[in-house]
Formats: sequence, C-alpha cells, structure tokens
Amino acid sequence: MTNNEPPTSDIIQYLRFSTNDFPEGPIKFSEIVNSLGPRSFGLAILIFAVPMILPMPPGIPMAAGFAIAIFGFQLLAGRNHLWLPSWLNEKSIDRDVLIKAYRLTEKYLGWMFRLAKARLPQLTGRMARRLSGLVFVILGVLMVLPIPIIGNIFPAFACTILALGLTDRDGLIYLFGIFCAGVAISTTILMAIGTVHLLRVAF
Repeated sequence: MTNNEPPTSDIIQYLRFSTNDFPEGPIKFSEIVNSLGPRSFGLAILIFAVPMILPMPPGIPMAAGFAIAIFGFQLLAGRNHLWLPSWLNEKSIDRDVLIKAYRLTEKYLGWMFRLAKARLPQLTGRMARRLSGLVFVILGVLMVLPIPIIGNIFPAFACTILALGLTDRDGLIYLFGIFCAGVAISTTILMAIGTVHLLRVAF
C-alpha cells in the first residue's frame, strides 16, 4: 500500500465516500481509474470486485470481469500503471448501485477489512504479485461467462479477499484469498458446465 492510499481498515468507507464525489447517474470506468491516480492494482481490483459480490444488472459483471482480468494481466507483466482499453473505459455503472454495494460490503465484510494488517510480508512479495496477477486473470475471465444470477459472486468474492491481502501486505489473508480463488474457480466451472447442460436439455 502506498502512502497515497487509505488504511486498509478504512478502504470500504473510503470507496463509499469517494463514490459520493461523483455526480449522480452512471460513472464511466475511465472516471474510476483516473480517480485512483498512482494507487495500487490491489485497490483498483477492489473497486471493481466488491460491488460484484452482489447480484448486478446484466452486462455489469461482464465489464467488471474484463477490467479485473486486464489489471491482472498488467500485474502478471510487471506493469506499474493502471490502464484500460478505450472500449472498456466507456462502460459505466450507476453511482447509487456502487454506494449501495459498498455499504452492504462494509456491513457484512467490514470485520475482515479491519483485521487486515501487514504480516507474513514474504508471502506478498514480487512473485506473489505475479501469481495473483494470473489468478485475477482467471477469475476475471470467469466473471465474463454468462452464468445467470450468481455466476459472478464467487469469483468477485475471491478477488476481493486476494486484493485485500495484496493491498495490505497481509500474507495470511493473501493465502486465504488463494484458497477462495481455488474454490471459486472450481465452483464457477461446475456452474458453467451445469448451465450448458441445462441449455442443451431445454433446447
């Protein structure tokens, strides 16, 4: 976490209150990324992953999944600056939807954010950043899959935990995030297979 970032224990509050600074209505992805300035990939991934823990209108989880996958690829490649392609920068999400999502996350997951602290830093070094980049790519791609209702929830939850550990250099939460990612990947793949099977039976 850089000196420009809020303490991790305050991140959800930071996300919720900073979202209030945007005008009412849709917020473009480019506006969200530009508001981060030089902050870390972990915080950027948190911004896009946290709302996706909740059921979202069609299209939003897919766009957020693309953003997370691209951030993950940049981590994997060792890049230092956030970037999204122009077609994704034009995607948007309603400000009130973001605020509601951050409020609910603070209510139900705030305890985990408050527990996060720098520990086992050897588990969140350069190699861990590269590994997490690969995991974020996989989880982001899974969020893009058109699995109805809850298809994005498990990958988004895993992204949130992993990004939290990475942002606060918390090796313990990072390991838990890797475990959650494994569960999310397995569960989502099974759900995708089940969805394909149901579609074949129905049609």
